[in-house]
Amino acid sequence: RVELRVRTANSAGELGMAPWVGPFTARPTDLTAAPGPVGIGRLMELELQLLSDGGSATPSISELSVQLNCPSGG
Repeated sequence: RVELRVRTANSAGELGMAPWVGPFTARPTDLTAAPGPVGIGRLMELELQLLSDGGSATPSISELSVQLNCPSGG
């Protein structure tokens, strides 16, 4: 199982004090959906936690991508 937490801020100094949002568990992850929405900021920090449910399965990450979708202005 993989859990994702996210925080955003406009500066590195603010990022360390910003609250974490999550954990997100759905794939693909929509950061505008619950438990979000994630705030808007110039910087984004992601924390991935890989959790084993026991047994022999070992979680792994093979790819990570982040996509920004800007709302269309009218």
